[in-house]
Amino acid sequence: MSQTSRRRVGVAVLSTLLGMLGAAIPVASAGAAGKPAPAQLTFGVTTHDYGSVANGQTVSHEFTLTNSGGKSAGTLNVSISGDAFAITTNGCGKTLKPSATCGVTVALTPMDSGAVTGTLTASARGVTSATVNLTGTGTPPSADRYLYWASSTDIGRAMLDGSAPNGQFVLGEQSPMALDVGAGYLYWTANGTGVQRIPVDGSGTAETLATSTEELQGIAVDEPYVYWANYGTKEIWRANLDGTGAEALLTGLGNVIGLDVADGYVYWSENGPSPSRILRVSLNDLSATPQVLYEYTAESTRGPAGLQVGGGRVYWAESDWNDYAGSVQSVPVDGGTARVDVALPAPIRIDDIALDVAGGWLYYTANNDTYPATSSIARRALDGTGEAETVVPDLWLVYGLAIG
Repeated sequence: MSQTSRRRVGVAVLSTLLGMLGAAIPVASAGAAGKPAPAQLTFGVTTHDYGSVANGQTVSHEFTLTNSGGKSAGTLNVSISGDAFAITTNGCGKTLKPSATCGVTVALTPMDSGAVTGTLTASARGVTSATVNLTGTGTPPSADRYLYWASSTDIGRAMLDGSAPNGQFVLGEQSPMALDVGAGYLYWTANGTGVQRIPVDGSGTAETLATSTEELQGIAVDEPYVYWANYGTKEIWRANLDGTGAEALLTGLGNVIGLDVADGYVYWSENGPSPSRILRVSLNDLSATPQVLYEYTAESTRGPAGLQVGGGRVYWAESDWNDYAGSVQSVPVDGGTARVDVALPAPIRIDDIALDVAGGWLYYTANNDTYPATSSIARRALDGTGEAETVVPDLWLVYGLAIG
């Protein structure tokens, strides 16, 4: 028998033996099963609503593009449609390697009143394009936007520059905590009472939408719903704007304090039990495991409080449990390295924040618990330039902030 014949017999016998053991013999397909998956481009979201933007004003949002495939995406092209939208920063090069990310900032500048739409697209040769459907509403410029705050038993209001302050805009409410504005109403959580609202002009009396004897914290209005955090039961609740249809949306959480709803996601902060975290989950898949955007170490003496989403980032207030030194930090909406946006010395803590994305301002509380307790509301440019300025001084302890 020739050497070639012996090799053929040997291969046949080996194949038979391994086949009996349930093994498959790749006779002529070496390496086929080991090919990397093709490139796959995805943005962190599929839709984004810029909300109402005054005509001539600009609001920006950063989107993260990810290649979740096993091959590089070559000849990468990022484009925008819609006359009111423009790409202001494109951090994506000509290719995107596997598991790599890059950022694209898109600005909306409406010139006329009404709805505006656009599409952000990332494409590459031989790869399915990734898109984000963009929406917004141009509105006539108006000076009638206000800063609201919750303090002890009252709710105050002032213009965004701090002028015309009224510390008793809503008087004599039971422990108001967090605030939000939407659908023509000012909403707030009240410890020992529940969820309440009043028309934004302050007319009439407060209306209780949902009762609760538990400690309630964050609140967020995202039409057609209002959401709130139940710190006592470790849950996030949702109801129609008039309070009907209330239901526990997320259960079994940590100590929920800050809360916001944006771009189809629920975002919240958990101040313990250790570790404290910033999380989000899609409204389209509430049963999914929440995505951890930022996590404190188990040994950390700092923890998060009020939270808000804007400009492509998640911002939250935090304080040190030992000396109450306060700060504001932020991460991209899909997570990443935290950035310190504001840092205050002890014993001044920060309990809540409010974003004026259109105006480019970050507002925050500055609470000093030393006797006699005092507080103020300050703001700093969202881009980090310039110095912080106090807009409403000489207040009693401020727990919640909102703009609308």
